Amino acid sequence: DGEQSVAAVWGKIWPASLGVAGVFWISLALFPALTVRIPPSSPDPQGWMPVVLITLFNLGDLAGRLLAGFSPELLSAGLLAGLCAARLAFLPLFLFLQSAASFGGMHDGAAAAAVLAMATTSGYAASALLVRGQLQARAGGARETASTLLSFAMTTGLALGAVSAVPLANLL
Repeated sequence: DGEQSVAAVWGKIWPASLGVAGVFWISLALFPALTVRIPPSSPDPQGWMPVVLITLFNLGDLAGRLLAGFSPELLSAGLLAGLCAARLAFLPLFLFLQSAASFGGMHDGAAAAAVLAMATTSGYAASALLVRGQLQARAGGARETASTLLSFAMTTGLALGAVSAVPLANLL
């Protein structure tokens, strides 16, 4: 039957689980708390900048998820892990963009590009890791256990991101 212990399944999928938790942690720590605080480079009396950035995030996230749906093996396991680690660079970038007005401002295109990059990598990495993690379990019962563990990793990342967002948003 394919039943395996939780520990045995965890032994197969822990890299994907940690990656999923990390992706959602960084994403939720930055979006929307820091994202909506990025000031526009020109007057924005109607307040469209946050709306545009939120829309770009959703489009980028969707594009990344669609790409992972069609090609979850696009990146090797090592490159996917590197992508997840490299996403940590978005933290200082978003903090800088939030305070860029103090340095003479940044073009709105820089904020848009940063949000799109963060969202697309989030969508792709999270979806590819969830697919790969579940497939690593192979057998029927083990796949259900893997899916549960991956869901727990995702929830953990979301919780860590939510807890991190508050102090990060108040940092500047």
